[in-house]
Amino acid sequence: MSYIKRFFIAVFSLTMFIASCSQVEAKEQIDVIQEIQGIINQKEISENDIDKLEELLSNVEVTESFYFTPEVTDVTRGYGQWHDLGKGWKARVDKPHTGAGKPHVHVEKGKVKGVESVDGSKSHGKTLGSAGVPKDIQKKARNLKDYKKGQSDLKKMKEAKSKIKAKKLNLKKTTDIIIAIAIFVSVVGLMIFSLGSIGAWGSLLLAI
Repeated sequence: MSYIKRFFIAVFSLTMFIASCSQVEAKEQIDVIQEIQGIINQKEISENDIDKLEELLSNVEVTESFYFTPEVTDVTRGYGQWHDLGKGWKARVDKPHTGAGKPHVHVEKGKVKGVESVDGSKSHGKTLGSAGVPKDIQKKARNLKDYKKGQSDLKKMKEAKSKIKAKKLNLKKTTDIIIAIAIFVSVVGLMIFSLGSIGAWGSLLLAI
């Protein structure tokens, strides 16, 4: 067997192994989220339940900083990459963070740097229009798969916020924030910050 053939077989085998591991990890994440859902759907949540939620949430991986939907695959989870919009413009969709409570899109060309939430509201104090991004470029940015995923996630975030309000949780109280995080993760399917970042979570949940 030639060296080149052995090389490609090795690469293929490694690729299949990584894909298999990813599927196992995804299944484990789903199982954890389902267990979280079982706890938060209870009428009463005990201190033992809180401890269990902390344990489960610590096993949910923090989503990367950006949305990422590779154009050549059907993968839709994650945040991501710069997309070429033509005429020197590029765009990227980011997840919520402490400075912006909603998924938002960055559109840039040279010194022009526009940003706005995926619902069209301001992000970082700006909108794409106020930053001088041409309307045709704005339209291209809003048609990105990542942008549409951000809109879908924002809809889920609002649903999570409604469920959090229904529980009458105090988002300045650590135990209530843990319950709120569990609700957020179970509905949206994203772990925005590590469980230890209670302050960041509290700010995000209040900002949605």
